[in-house]
Amino acid sequence: MRARAAAVMLGVTILAAAATSAPAAPPDLPTLARAFDDGALRVADSRPETVTKWTRPLYYAVHNVAAQPSIARDVLTAVREIAAIAGLQVVEVAAGDGRANIVARFDDNEGPSGSQTCYAQWQRSNDGAIVRVELFINFRNWQRINRCIVHEALHGFGFQSHAHAADSVLSYVSGRSSLTETDRLLLQTLYDRRLVPGMAPVAASRTACRILGEKVGATPADIRATCAARSGPRQNEAAVRSLWQRRSYPASP
Repeated sequence: MRARAAAVMLGVTILAAAATSAPAAPPDLPTLARAFDDGALRVADSRPETVTKWTRPLYYAVHNVAAQPSIARDVLTAVREIAAIAGLQVVEVAAGDGRANIVARFDDNEGPSGSQTCYAQWQRSNDGAIVRVELFINFRNWQRINRCIVHEALHGFGFQSHAHAADSVLSYVSGRSSLTETDRLLLQTLYDRRLVPGMAPVAASRTACRILGEKVGATPADIRATCAARSGPRQNEAAVRSLWQRRSYPASP
């Protein structure tokens, strides 16, 4: 298994003011199916991508833990929560341990975009298995540090993009700072054995839709009607920008 030379980088700009999050209605199957496509079957809100997920044990390490020990504990808690939902175990190891494949780093510098961001940087093999993830947590964004941690940790488990239209911590629109019911369902679906690393986007979209239908108790007829003709992730960034404007988000720093 040969890892891709270039790692994919995903980030979220931590904005100065949090959006007000209203209680969400229970997710329906069409909404969940789109959220899966948008979050798991695209890269950085753009091109379609095959299924990407962990297939090996997780060995978690922290670099420069002394910088922010309390935040380091929160990152470990988030990683463990996400791993448990995915059916994976996490083993905590020392920073210099050669087995470490999910690593948290803390700093107060600007991110690669030139703004104060948190981001995840990960590598996958050619067959779609995640090889290594690094979570860069910018602790200057303390006002939204919980969102920063959970959002980036979820990226580190194979959600390569954002589900902006869903009630998800992966969305820049929803303003969530913890996992939602949608996030839990998407995680369980991604780590269902019927979705294998490297599965093509259209086949993965239809399979994920059927799994989600089972999880929410949809009827066989509804599952067929919703899932049979799915064609994978779609691009609708104009609608996302409109949602952002209606929520009155401040400009990125």
